[in-house]
Amino acid sequence: MTIMRRFVFLCLWMLAPACAATFDFDLVVYGGTAGGVMTAVAGARQQLKTVLLEPRGHIGGMATGGLSRTDVGKRESDRRPRAGVLLPRRPAL
Repeated sequence: MTIMRRFVFLCLWMLAPACAATFDFDLVVYGGTAGGVMTAVAGARQQLKTVLLEPRGHIGGMATGGLSRTDVGKRESDRRPRAGVLLPRRPAL
């Protein structure tokens, strides 16, 4: 390591504590899945100072992300709708 790089590293290392911000929370929840959101809400209802951290920018996880092809189980060869509660019954041809 060159002398200049060592000097820059030393300066940054010495300034890091001065630049660091401190926060005071009672409850920190990491992960904005459905369980994480409900944990944060429950903590806030208990009058705790709560923060919810989600690194991916999508709150709710799979519960709010919608169903995907693997969840539905749809195949290309299965184009005919199945009879169910929401579909009208059709007579067999």
